[in-house]
Amino acid sequence: MLKVNYGGLSISNINYLFFIIVFLIFIMPFIFQNIYSELDYSTRIGLIQINNDKKFFLVTHLLTKLLSVNFFPFLLFALLSFYYSNNYLRKYSEKLNIFFYLIISSILSTIIFISLSPSIISIYHFADIILFSFALYLLFIFFMVAYKFIKKTKFSKILINDRTIIVLIAIFLIFDGLYAVNDFNKKKESIREAIKLENFLDDEKLNNTKLKLFSNDGIASNLWLLNGNNNLLISDGFTNSLKNSQIEYNFINSLKHFGFSEKKFRNFISLGKSEVRNNFFLRLFIYRYQANSLYTYSDSRYYTENFHDAIINTSPFRAQNQIIPEDEKMRLLDLFINHKVNNDLTADYIIINYSLISKYFEILNDDYDEIFSTKNYKVYSR
Repeated sequence: MLKVNYGGLSISNINYLFFIIVFLIFIMPFIFQNIYSELDYSTRIGLIQINNDKKFFLVTHLLTKLLSVNFFPFLLFALLSFYYSNNYLRKYSEKLNIFFYLIISSILSTIIFISLSPSIISIYHFADIILFSFALYLLFIFFMVAYKFIKKTKFSKILINDRTIIVLIAIFLIFDGLYAVNDFNKKKESIREAIKLENFLDDEKLNNTKLKLFSNDGIASNLWLLNGNNNLLISDGFTNSLKNSQIEYNFINSLKHFGFSEKKFRNFISLGKSEVRNNFFLRLFIYRYQANSLYTYSDSRYYTENFHDAIINTSPFRAQNQIIPEDEKMRLLDLFINHKVNNDLTADYIIINYSLISKYFEILNDDYDEIFSTKNYKVYSR
């Protein structure tokens, strides 16, 4: 093998050095994220610590699901397809095997990660990768078998030619277009609502101001920011860098300023009545209150009895299952009762999407007037 030396450094050494530099550049953002990120933000996006018992539970759950009646036939079919392709599709087996090894690596990487990592986040992505790997491999097997079968028939010249391929592509594009149109029609109303709201902000010349907005809607908040207005009292948990205590403070300060009574606040947070995925809390805290068979934010006794079995039977891969425990609601109620309104953190404008909020939400403060409305939105100004 030819080796070229540059001042004592060989080509192979330079390649290793280059790899190390690229690797360090790649991991630097993750290192800075771990050092400087807000810990509360990590909990909001679903980071949880796992001990050995939880690791064992997760790995056991994964293997149990893979060998279950619902999934094992697919696993068996993939194994048989691997055997078939290596014996009867040898021309394509080398390329097909790559996708089979992807299945094996997706399962093993999940087990290794769970076993070694002290914490996990959004573990359901691993399950998605495993399912995708199975689907991709079986799809390619199907196409290869179908292709081989067609080649043996007398219609092969008709079915395998440029015109047929063009027709198939056209059919695929038509169905894809129909799906896109159907998806657009479902979202048409929200798009129209957003356009009306944007026009309202333009008509009112609400651009480049320091006015403060309170909104439960991501579209409204984004339009406010895109118009050059900098101040949001609350925002969704994914884009919010504040501590949880600061989010709670701004949230309670606003509700109390709106004229919420203790009784109304109790109803608003559904005290004594567990809810799955309360829209307002889900927007503020995302995955903070996930509740499944692996993890609950609080001890099980703080969840209403009708949810105990549901939580135990919920897959540990379901981080989206959000239930606020009753002790947290009591803590928030205490904060609300003892809170004194900070007038420097009150809203100048309020935009509420009433299709995304509890029926108990009302603006009771006479300082605010409703100045604009659509089917879903109501805008209040002070």
